[in-house]
Amino acid sequence: MVDEKEIAENEEAAVVAEVPEQTDAASSPDVDVKAEHSLSKFAREVKVEMKRTNWPTKNELTKMTFVIIATIAAVALYLFLTDLAAQEVMKVLLQTPSK
Repeated sequence: MVDEKEIAENEEAAVVAEVPEQTDAASSPDVDVKAEHSLSKFAREVKVEMKRTNWPTKNELTKMTFVIIATIAAVALYLFLTDLAAQEVMKVLLQTPSK
């Protein structure tokens, strides 16, 4: 059985092997061809990386989303309460003495 790491290394080696020798773009008359080649190379590399990506399952995604929403709510509540407390302190400090 072939190991996933070995497959990834072989794909990466194939992508690297396809890279032509670098030359100065200004001295080359076929600049548009190079731009097209680099765009196709980029697209191939993106495809390889997307295959390597470990996407979360629906269950993991749901759990992570809940954690993020709960964290945002907790921080919002903390900031709200801190703001209320600061408001009350400022009211007391800025209160003018009555005659």
